[in-house]
Amino acid sequence: MDLRVLILEDRISDAELTLLELKRGGFNPLWTRVETETEFRREITQTYDVILADFSLPQFNALRALDILKESEMDVPFIIVSGSLTDVVAVEALKRGATDYLFKDRLARLCAAVQAALREKALRDEKRRTLAALEASEARFRRLADRVPDVIFRYVWLPERRYEYINDAAIRVFGYTPEEFYADPFLFQNFIYAEDLPELVRLRAEQGFEQPIRVRCVRKDGTIIWIEDYSIGEYDEQGRLIATEGIVRDITARIEAEKRAREALLETKRLEIELEKERELNELKSRFISMASHEFRTPLTIIFSSSEVMRLYSERLTEDRKMEHLERIQRAVVHMTGLMDDVLMMGKMEADRMPFEPVLMDLEKVCYEMIQEMSLTLKSQHELRFESSSLCNSAMVDMKLLRQIINNIVMNAVKYSPNESRVEVTLECEEDVAVIAVRDHGIGIPEADQARLFDSFYRGSNTQEIPGTGLGLAIAKSSVEMHGGLIYFTSEVGKGTTFTIELPLTPWEPKVREEMESRRSGTSR
Repeated sequence: MDLRVLILEDRISDAELTLLELKRGGFNPLWTRVETETEFRREITQTYDVILADFSLPQFNALRALDILKESEMDVPFIIVSGSLTDVVAVEALKRGATDYLFKDRLARLCAAVQAALREKALRDEKRRTLAALEASEARFRRLADRVPDVIFRYVWLPERRYEYINDAAIRVFGYTPEEFYADPFLFQNFIYAEDLPELVRLRAEQGFEQPIRVRCVRKDGTIIWIEDYSIGEYDEQGRLIATEGIVRDITARIEAEKRAREALLETKRLEIELEKERELNELKSRFISMASHEFRTPLTIIFSSSEVMRLYSERLTEDRKMEHLERIQRAVVHMTGLMDDVLMMGKMEADRMPFEPVLMDLEKVCYEMIQEMSLTLKSQHELRFESSSLCNSAMVDMKLLRQIINNIVMNAVKYSPNESRVEVTLECEEDVAVIAVRDHGIGIPEADQARLFDSFYRGSNTQEIPGTGLGLAIAKSSVEMHGGLIYFTSEVGKGTTFTIELPLTPWEPKVREEMESRRSGTSR
C-alpha cells in the first residue's frame, strides 16, 4: 500500500535502510527527506501518513520537531528512529507527542510500529468525525430548539439541583432568560401560581410523569398564563429521580378558546332548554285549549239548552220538569267547577304554592272510608274492592292530597273499565313505606303513550271517546311527590292497568326517598 512518508534524517544511508524496511513490510513509500527546521516547517503543511525522525541532527532534533508539529495542529504519527536514546529522553519525547520510538539497529519492528500508528491515527480521525458530527447535530438541535415556541429543558435533581439545558423559548413563555434559570434552580417552582402549586405537587405524587399537567404561572411581567408540562423522569438503579426533561407549552390561548367554547355550549344548551320549555308550554296550551273546548262544550251546551227551554216554555213545564232542568244546570256547573278546580290545583302545584299539611292518621281506616264513599257515589256497575294485608294505622299524610291521589287513580280505573268489572285497591305497609295498588281490567295504556301519561292535559290515544281532562294523573303524581313518594304503573292494552303508589309513613326524608327509588329500580314494570 502507498505510504506518504516524511523522513527527518541527515544521513542518506540511514534513510535508505528505513525505506528498504518499509518495502519489505509491504509498503510503497512515497517519501521526502528533510534535515533542517526550515525544510521541516515547509513540508508539514503537506499531507503525510507518518513522520520518521532521527532524534538528533546537526542543527535540529526530534523534540523541537515535535513542538513545531504541535504548533501546526497537524495530526501526523511521529516515530523516532534513533541510534541511541536514553529512557529519560524517550519518556520526554512521548510526553511531547511522539507515537513510538525504536533503534536503528532494530528496524524489524518498524513496519509494525507504522501500522500501529496508522491504526491509532484512523481511530483518532473517526473520533474527530464523530465529535464533529455530534457537535453539528447539537448545534442543529440548539438552533431548532431556540426556534420552537415551546420551552425545552433538562433539569438535574441529583447530586444537586440545576438546569442542565433550557432553550430561548423561556424568554417568550416566562419572560426569564436561560441564564436566569441556570443561576436559580428553583426559579420555575417560585413563579408557579400559588393556588396551583399544591395541586401540582399532588398530581406529580399520584401520577408521576405519565400525564401532562396544567398549571398557571406568573410571568416576569406579572401576567398570569396557563402552561402544560410534558415531562419524563430519569431514575438511577436505586429508583431515585435524578433528572427530568420535557416540554412546557403556553396554552393560555387554548384555555381561553376552551372557555369560550364552554360558554357558547352552555349558552346553546340554555337556549335549547328555553326553546324546549317554550315548545312544552305551547304544547301545554294546545292541549289545554283542546281539553277546554271539548270538556267545557258539553256542560255549556246543557246549561244553554236547559235555560232556553225554561225561558221559552216555562209556563208549559210542570214543576218536576223545571226541577229536572235546574238539576241538569247545577250538575253542569258542578262539573265545570270541578274542571276549574283541577286546573287551579295543577297550577298551584307547578308553581310550588300548594300547601303540604301532613297529619297523623289511621291510613287503613281513611282509605277504606274513601273507597266506600266512592262506591256510594258511583252510578256505574263497577265493584270496588279494598283489602289491607297489614296494619297501617299510623301515618303522617296530607288528607287533602291523599284524597286527590285516591280519587283520581280509582276514578280513572272505573272510567276506563267496562261495566260489571272489578277495581281492586290494596294497602300494604312495608317498614317505613305504605304501598297502595289500584288494579283494573280495562282498556289499558298503549306503550307509545306511557312515557307522557303523567303530563298535564295529556291523554292516551285510545281514550278519545271517553270524557276527561288529562289532569287527574298529573295531580296524583304531584300529590305523591309532595309526600316524597313514588307513583308508577304497569299496563297492557286490552287487559288492564295497575298503578302503584308508595308513600312514606313519616314526613319525607331523603334517605326514605333513596330507599324507595332503589326498591322501585328492582321492580319489574
